[in-house]
Amino acid sequence: FEEAALEYHPENKPPEDVQFARLGLIEFRYRYPNGTPPQVTPTPRPYVTPAEGYGCWSRQDMPPMNPTPGITLQQAEEYARKRFPTTNFSTGEQLGKLFSGKHVSVDASGPDSDYQLFEDAWVLYFELGPHPRDDASITRAYGIYVASDTGEILPGCEWSVMGTP
Repeated sequence: FEEAALEYHPENKPPEDVQFARLGLIEFRYRYPNGTPPQVTPTPRPYVTPAEGYGCWSRQDMPPMNPTPGITLQQAEEYARKRFPTTNFSTGEQLGKLFSGKHVSVDASGPDSDYQLFEDAWVLYFELGPHPRDDASITRAYGIYVASDTGEILPGCEWSVMGTP
């Protein structure tokens, strides 16, 4: 058994005389010999875009785990616009009209992860005008994932999409 320990308990009758050790309790008592540590309020971490290969990976065919989102599509749009008053482009353009919003379950761990961490989110697509360096006939969109229970922008879950008219 990897990362497990067995203990002998002669006071119990077989097969309960051999049990798994309570490794979490042993580690807790080792780290905190005087009991429970003082409770501190965690400091929220600032938003950081994850490294390449991490972030949200939409499964458009996967329905949300909770079919009733905690926030509405309109609230998700408000949170996204508040978080992104301008897009990450050097031109500083603003998010345009919301043309698509869908409530789905997404894998927030990324394609290279050994595990999957699914979370319900609103997938929002906003219109952007053509980039000044591009052909005016090429339209662009900006996509954002917003957690459907809290309204938080999921880290690494925004991107620019180029398309044709």
